[in-house]
Amino acid sequence: MVIDWTAPITYAFFALVVPMMALATWHLLHPMGVIDISGDRPPTGMAHGWLWGAAILTAVWGTALFVTDGGPSSFIWVWPGDLLTSRLIAVMLWTLAAAAGYSLRSTEAMPVVLAAMAAYGVGVVAANAWHIPAIKPFYVLFFAVLALGSLAILYQTRAR
Repeated sequence: MVIDWTAPITYAFFALVVPMMALATWHLLHPMGVIDISGDRPPTGMAHGWLWGAAILTAVWGTALFVTDGGPSSFIWVWPGDLLTSRLIAVMLWTLAAAAGYSLRSTEAMPVVLAAMAAYGVGVVAANAWHIPAIKPFYVLFFAVLALGSLAILYQTRAR
């Protein structure tokens, strides 16, 4: 990957990413204690299956996108020829995979992760809907299903 240091967007990108990475690393090393997982147990039933499925799919898809920006399927490589976009999407998918994997240990963390996956899914659908001719159908469908499924599991677990 070559970074174009003459493009103003490069500096904007790093101005946003570097502080976000620093804060995320800080909070991983020094948790705020917002979620108390003492005496917590792993989720069960459909929530467990949903989180496993989300973790596996997003991890595998993210790896494929990070390795190369083009492959045999336009369902997976939605922006072929654009390595930066592919890698940015890969990192986002890995973030979702890590969150889903973490929440497999904790019914306390699970609602936060489900809400985050739902919010991200809705955001992706909304961001892609602004220009219908350029829409990536599988990409939008995947995130719509992720959002709706996460909301359904969140509702189901809250109802108990």
